[in-house]
Amino acid sequence: MEDPGIPLLSDQMAGAWAAFAHTGNPENPYLTKWQPYKKGDEHIMVFSQMSGQRGDFDRELVELKEELEPTGYHASYLQMAMERKKEKAQENNSGTN
Repeated sequence: MEDPGIPLLSDQMAGAWAAFAHTGNPENPYLTKWQPYKKGDEHIMVFSQMSGQRGDFDRELVELKEELEPTGYHASYLQMAMERKKEKAQENNSGTN
């Protein structure tokens, strides 16, 4: 059985890509207002069953990206680092229970 949120999520994402390709702005009828990303006001669009802009979303990832960016690390390294960090946090949490 298909999740009823999938068609809406698909429309939101496809609408964002199509609008961006056509106008340079990803806003479309399926999404809330999409504010541009600005340093110091890090609102990003999160696509999910409750899509919308989030402020300070994944702050740790943004800080890690900014720290590693000058070193030339690729985004995949950031992803691996965040996964390792989450695994360590889960290990620490499971050890305290």
